[in-house]
Amino acid sequence: MARIDYRDQDQWSQTTRSTNQSPINIQTNQVQVRPLSQIQIILNNLRGITAKEIPSGQQFFCEGQVNINGHSWQMERFHFHDGAEHLLDGQRYDGELHLVLKNDQQTAVLGAWLVADENKTSLALKQLFHANQLAFSLRSLLPQAQGYYHYQGTLTTPPLLENIEWFILDQPLALNPNDLAAIRANFPDNHRQIQADNGRLVEYFPVQFHIGNQFSD
Repeated sequence: MARIDYRDQDQWSQTTRSTNQSPINIQTNQVQVRPLSQIQIILNNLRGITAKEIPSGQQFFCEGQVNINGHSWQMERFHFHDGAEHLLDGQRYDGELHLVLKNDQQTAVLGAWLVADENKTSLALKQLFHANQLAFSLRSLLPQAQGYYHYQGTLTTPPLLENIEWFILDQPLALNPNDLAAIRANFPDNHRQIQADNGRLVEYFPVQFHIGNQFSD
């Protein structure tokens, strides 16, 4: 299946009328600090990760639940970007992980920046990218955050679905350079250009962060 061409991304805005698109540059001196929040992630470790190719790139379907500040979503899938999509004070991290979440009313994305660290043991992401189904723990891809940034935007690939709740963890996940190289080999430069924030509200929530496991259906 042919993937979307990121060299054509200047034309993507034609697929939406939204003036509040993603990704954006998060400017820490302009965010509104909110009270303590909570993120609870419950992983279903009985089921493996299933890979599927779609036009926006390889997706990894998973099961579990994410509760953020009293709102609950079901995990649908995750994917990787070579070169972070969201910037932090103009800085682009080495990559970005997106965990797509859904409930009856809304779609959300939980994002984590990725950064190289030679002291980290490889997660063998190359194996993940070349298997249709694999027993792989999503826990290893989720950093222990101290907070998160929140704003409303769109998905970052066509058709740029609107009214997406974005939650970007404030602590990047350190990965072995071999894992980042595997991401780049499979998804080279698949990051969208920064979009204007147009005065959007960006919030920062300090957070109590917990990851647990579901061992039964």
